Amino acid sequence: MTVLAASTSGDSEKWGITPWPALILVGSEDDRIGPEMYRGAQNAFPHPDSPQEVLPDAGHFLYLERPAAFNRCVWILSAEAV
Repeated sequence: MTVLAASTSGDSEKWGITPWPALILVGSEDDRIGPEMYRGAQNAFPHPDSPQEVLPDAGHFLYLERPAAFNRCVWILSAEAV
């Protein structure tokens, strides 16, 4: 599984389309990456097992701002991938 701490614009020429699952994590209060960008991430990571999680009350550095929630998302999806 590919674990992403940020999102992409969904630009397939830039990011490519991956054949493997990816975890797309974004913060609901991210003022650097807006909803229009992270919604496009599912185009770049179209695998059906590529969940997108929006962590409430987290900004751009969600792993620092909400470390327990970030770790829980990564842990759950990593365990499912094994």
